[in-house]
Amino acid sequence: MNRKKGFPAAAGKMVVVAALLIAISFFAVSCVTYQMPEGAQIETVQNTVSDTGGSFYIYTPSKTNHRFVMSPMRNSVVYIYPDVPYASSDEALLGMQKNGLVDLAEENSIYLIAPNPVAGGSWSEKDFGLYQDIQEWLYGGRGEVLFFTQNEVRATSNLTYVAAEGSGATWVNDVLASGDNGKRVAAVLTFGGTVSNPSKKSLSIPAFLAGCSTDAVAFYKSLNGVDTEQETGVFINSSFPLKKVIVKNSKAAFSKKIIQQAWDDLFSTTARFNVDGAAVLTPSVFYLNERLNCEKLGITRVEHLNEKLADGTEAIWYDYIPSSVSADMSKKVPLVIAFHGKDGDPEDIADSAGWAAKAAEEGFILVAPDYPDQGITSENNSIVLQILDYALETYPVDESRIYLTGFSMGGVMSGFVGLQNPDKIAAVAIMGSTGYYDDAFVEMVESDKADNDLPFLLLIGKKDMLNISMDAAGSPVIGNIYPGSIDLLFKYNELGDAAKDYAAYPYWGFATDDWKTVEDKGLHYDISFLNKNGKTAAEFVLFEEAGHTHADYYATIGWDFLSQYHK
Repeated sequence: MNRKKGFPAAAGKMVVVAALLIAISFFAVSCVTYQMPEGAQIETVQNTVSDTGGSFYIYTPSKTNHRFVMSPMRNSVVYIYPDVPYASSDEALLGMQKNGLVDLAEENSIYLIAPNPVAGGSWSEKDFGLYQDIQEWLYGGRGEVLFFTQNEVRATSNLTYVAAEGSGATWVNDVLASGDNGKRVAAVLTFGGTVSNPSKKSLSIPAFLAGCSTDAVAFYKSLNGVDTEQETGVFINSSFPLKKVIVKNSKAAFSKKIIQQAWDDLFSTTARFNVDGAAVLTPSVFYLNERLNCEKLGITRVEHLNEKLADGTEAIWYDYIPSSVSADMSKKVPLVIAFHGKDGDPEDIADSAGWAAKAAEEGFILVAPDYPDQGITSENNSIVLQILDYALETYPVDESRIYLTGFSMGGVMSGFVGLQNPDKIAAVAIMGSTGYYDDAFVEMVESDKADNDLPFLLLIGKKDMLNISMDAAGSPVIGNIYPGSIDLLFKYNELGDAAKDYAAYPYWGFATDDWKTVEDKGLHYDISFLNKNGKTAAEFVLFEEAGHTHADYYATIGWDFLSQYHK
């Protein structure tokens, strides 16, 4: 048998065997798959929202917040921009799993999104268009108003984060953090990368920087206006501590350990709310907001899910009990009942409107109910009163200091329940609406006003087009939902009749006894007062920046008003 020159026969066999083993080993490694939790999925989505084009991979965790229409506001989103873009959904899944992102997603209801470069091969300015389109897609297909979405609503824009490395980090620095492009990003995590113009001005974006250049560190420090090193490598803006930059020495590549640290120390504490309307993709003022952390605040959340009330009705509500209350159940404390907006989520009004954090800070009990049919009905009034009875039986509630508040339809609900139960309610804070009006209430108000007062706050955003319209003379008018409700509250508190001179008194239409302007963390609002017997009976708050939406400062304003009153 003739043989070619080269390795001896035995050696040749060994080479073949070794080659086979290497091939088998390579094949086995390349075919490694991750067993996803039941209900989770990874998929490739083609961008059809606009003509930007492109595609992205999305990991959907097994459990997300979708019990109520607005529950997706509680789902987080992490955008992933690797140095080398993923070639397939399987590769994306393995990368996400390797870096600990899948575990984070499962623990914290996070959608993971890995875009593909629109131009192919590398990141470019065109990828910002895809990023915007994905935001709109997550929101249901449109960027205007939630109620008119086309597809499933997976998440909104308040809990959006970015993790990037290498060339992806450079893209984040130069494009996403440029101008106001990052206005919906609550925080970024970058590994390495460069920055073309470290002195450029942009929106504040909290950042966790791992293995980054001094230019990148200087860039994010400048964006956030940090002035204090809180601890080694942690820099904050002393007037607004959520504006934070954390610097870590590490390799300039995704690290499971660093990603977990970034989540624990930055992402899980920071949200960003648009306070200029309900839109997702229109120009807005965006406000950094601290995420609710009950454990950190020392507050216990008690869930009542489809629990039967005294009359057999099933109801959903949440109790938030500060540790200061639990520690001494003999001490009576105030109770605030907070109502969510139409199709909203009782957890959201407690979280993003700041009421749970305010309860922990001030030591009052918070109750956040859902209400069936999303309506202003006697049945829902009964449900609220039964939940109130439960709270009175269970917790040390000061019955002279029971307050109501709510946003949008929740504001209407607070006025509705308050006017029906003025003997129980010390004051109401109506936000994002003008309260409640019903012809049947007029007679009740006339007969009852001598026995009870119902101090009230009305808070409206200056850009809230659901509550503001123009009169025939072109003057702005507040009262677009229930235009007679202000009159009703005036009569009930015997404040006289509200004037209708909007040219002289824009927005509210009547003269007030006093007013002040407040500037805080870039927000501007005017507070007007009406007095009775030497004490404030009503406050009217007009926010310069706000549309039909809320953030955590609402609870501060609401509590400052409510806490003045008792029965």
